Amino acid sequence: MAQSPLEAADPSDIASYLNNWRALSSMLTRGRSFSGSERHCCFLNTGVGADRMPGRFADVSAASGLDLIDDGRAVAVVDWDHDGDLDFWVTNRGAPRLRLLLNNLPRTQATSFVVFTLEGTACNRDAIGAVLELTIGGRKHTRVLRAGESFMSQSSKRIHFGLGALPSGQNGRLVVRWPGAESESFEKIEAGAHYHLVQGSGVGVRKPPGEAKLASGSIEIPDPTERARIILTERPAAPVLDYVNFQGELQRYDPNATGGAPILINLWASWCAPCLTELNDFAEHFDQLKARGLRILALTTEAVSEDGTRPDVKPAKRFVKKSKFPFEIGAADANGLRLLTVLHNQSFVRERPLPLPTSFLIDKHGNLAAIYKGPVKGAQLLADIDLLDAAPAAVVESAFPFPSRDGLELFPLAVLDFAKAYQEGGYIDDARRQARKAIDAKPTGNVAVDAANRARAWYYLGTLEQSQRNWKEAAQAYRLTIEFSPGQPLLEVALGVVLWQGGEQEAAEHSFTKALAAKPDDLQILHALGKAHLQLDRAPDTVRYLEKALALKPDNLTLALALAFAFDMAGNTRAAISNYREILKAHPDSLDSKNNLAWILATCSDATMRDGETALALATEVNQTTKFNNPSTLNTLAAAQGESGDLSAAIKTMERAIDIARAIGRDSLVSKLRERRTQYPSRLHESSPPKE
Repeated sequence: MAQSPLEAADPSDIASYLNNWRALSSMLTRGRSFSGSERHCCFLNTGVGADRMPGRFADVSAASGLDLIDDGRAVAVVDWDHDGDLDFWVTNRGAPRLRLLLNNLPRTQATSFVVFTLEGTACNRDAIGAVLELTIGGRKHTRVLRAGESFMSQSSKRIHFGLGALPSGQNGRLVVRWPGAESESFEKIEAGAHYHLVQGSGVGVRKPPGEAKLASGSIEIPDPTERARIILTERPAAPVLDYVNFQGELQRYDPNATGGAPILINLWASWCAPCLTELNDFAEHFDQLKARGLRILALTTEAVSEDGTRPDVKPAKRFVKKSKFPFEIGAADANGLRLLTVLHNQSFVRERPLPLPTSFLIDKHGNLAAIYKGPVKGAQLLADIDLLDAAPAAVVESAFPFPSRDGLELFPLAVLDFAKAYQEGGYIDDARRQARKAIDAKPTGNVAVDAANRARAWYYLGTLEQSQRNWKEAAQAYRLTIEFSPGQPLLEVALGVVLWQGGEQEAAEHSFTKALAAKPDDLQILHALGKAHLQLDRAPDTVRYLEKALALKPDNLTLALALAFAFDMAGNTRAAISNYREILKAHPDSLDSKNNLAWILATCSDATMRDGETALALATEVNQTTKFNNPSTLNTLAAAQGESGDLSAAIKTMERAIDIARAIGRDSLVSKLRERRTQYPSRLHESSPPKE
């Protein structure tokens, strides 16, 4: 359960909580779910291992047949058919709401058992809380009678002991500790029997179980399907797609050059039976679809191999040659498939592999209007063509299965959202095209709104070009941002950075001076200038700006941390150490200060300033607070352990950091941690602490 902070807290103080949310978000985008569409899990207790450590479990979900996709909520255990093994009643959030899973072990695998029902006289009548200790065959077994277990469920109050294989004629002894009363013994307990025990009687009465009158049935597991018709109420621009036709010619679909016609891009494969049926259906309806202006482009995915081997497109070619389809046929490449996947994933939280067949209906403006997962009928396409030019209200009505308040105003999807998605996927040209689309959008009629929208688009384009080290293009984008949004000196700082990186130092200094002159005593401006100069490897200038900012507000923790870091980057390690220690005097709970100081003390190149013992104490304290769930602070702990000579612990800590970083989707951090992890094993046999 998420332990939400009750009061506002610094992110560094709730790192574990935030990491858990990042991990959940990463899992959701990779196709996991909070509930639903996940198989049940069953774990088998394998007992004590060779190392004598208990609590070992094996995942037997599939082997047991219990891995149903039922969105389960509760499980109750009972020997329903009285055959000596336990059966499961399972409740689910959706259909089927209730399942009885009978455990029908073959007689050759069945083992001995004994069952007890209890009746209290001096305690509560159901004897809830009673502890039963059965000794039989040289072993003691213990059970507790509980009033509830699992989620909102109650297992049978019959206490069932599975006894394993027993020699014939074995009797046992049962001791019952009745709740709130003394213990009572019952002798000569026989395996395979059902006993009714009354408190104070001292005698177990054999009582045959009642008959289980319930018709059995077989479990029908539906085939998982991704079939869906998804009408988009907000239409993102489609990507530029390159493909090869079956004559071997390179072709391109450009959403900016549609010729005023919609297109259906279909993904198929010759081994996919539903795909072939769908293509034949397209052919049957082709004249009608063509008359409505729809272009069909069917792209096989067989030109892309999953394991890097040479793909075999011969089956696809034979099928196309035999079928003589009247629409365009080609083969998609890996880049095209990734672009379509990015387009799909930006529209949905859950990133799932595209099933075959999948089709994308794109309107005459080059914007995605619908996604069809699984086969789509030609008749459905004819109906959906009408939606391409329909009023927004009609599109919304078709997109949702029943009238409701959709809440779309709470989750708007803008053009720049898709630009960012393409950028994250590495499709820079498509990201640029999306940004240009936002810049060239039709005016709304509100001058201020239009100017703000263009400023945002130009600023995004500036950051994009800056990320690609296109300094001149970035500078031009920032200049246009300033043109549409004047009077914001922070934009001058961003412009100054790319001008400097592009070799225009004089112009850059002019921008920095202009930003400072606009608000000479503004903490935000001084902080931004400090960070900008640190980015330009001008740490001494960073120190100058941050010292001025800190003089204006000496108790500002963020500025103090930035200044200490700047001292370290400027090569003044002693000043950095001193500053971090001063910060901890004023802010003893500052995890960032402890972590950064520990890092310096563990990795400083000057041996006279290294202090492994203090570094280890600080790093341990930080990670105890973060519950050893923050990969960055674990990296520091590993460094401190290495400096202290415990390289085995350092390696284990790094492995944990890598696992956590991978779980929360921080791939770039995983790579850095793995690289650092390789530094430790070679030092295991060094007599002196490692030098960083």
